[in-house]
Amino acid sequence: MGDSGRRLAGYGLVTLLAAFTYLYGLDSPHIPKNGDEYPYAHITRLTAESGRLLPLQSELPGMRNTKPPLLFWQGIASTSWAQHWTLWNLRLPSVLYTAATALLVGLVAGRLAGDRKKAWLAALLFTAARSTVQHGRPFLTNPPETFWLFAPVVILLLVGELSWPVAVVSGLCLGMGALYKSFFLVVPVTAAVGLIQCRHHQWNPLQVLRQDAGRLAAMAGIGLALFALWLAFDPYPGAIIHDFIGQE
Repeated sequence: MGDSGRRLAGYGLVTLLAAFTYLYGLDSPHIPKNGDEYPYAHITRLTAESGRLLPLQSELPGMRNTKPPLLFWQGIASTSWAQHWTLWNLRLPSVLYTAATALLVGLVAGRLAGDRKKAWLAALLFTAARSTVQHGRPFLTNPPETFWLFAPVVILLLVGELSWPVAVVSGLCLGMGALYKSFFLVVPVTAAVGLIQCRHHQWNPLQVLRQDAGRLAAMAGIGLALFALWLAFDPYPGAIIHDFIGQE
């Protein structure tokens, strides 16, 4: 086996180690986490037991609309409406999201470096980051938020131009990220895409405004519109404005 074969074999072993690390003890109450997981799980379970996706339910004072609903709906789906309530079922989607984000990192690294082995190494380095290990396993918003908000940048870098289809798909990704975390995050991601386009146009902001302003606005508008569906379908939109927009 040559050097290339040994390197690939090493990457394969490290990948198996990463998978074991993320999945080992996934159902343990003692894995590294912050205190948000328990309120999130509480809201998920009570909402599932109510038999309705909205409004979100909680017995904790002031913590009913602590986050947008997609994280709680994810928990409802992974536990079959709390019929199979385990920490494993709650947390597994977070691990899968982390793996999917590592794949995005690998795709970008492979495009930039033109080397599949470097792409694989980049994905492994992402999974090895302490912040990812800490927040990639508990039932938290971080893994899905990271995936959906990173996706528009990855799509643009892989496709190479901000076409209307790319803007629409990116807007849908922004909406998913906003429904996991916050509508405020539409702004920095749209700005990041705008900077990439500015570089594409030789740092000519007027060229960006002429060619890409409509697509950037559509991308942000789609993301915000998806987030607004939460207020449109919740029977108590005033509570969302007070609890989430006003306090969070």
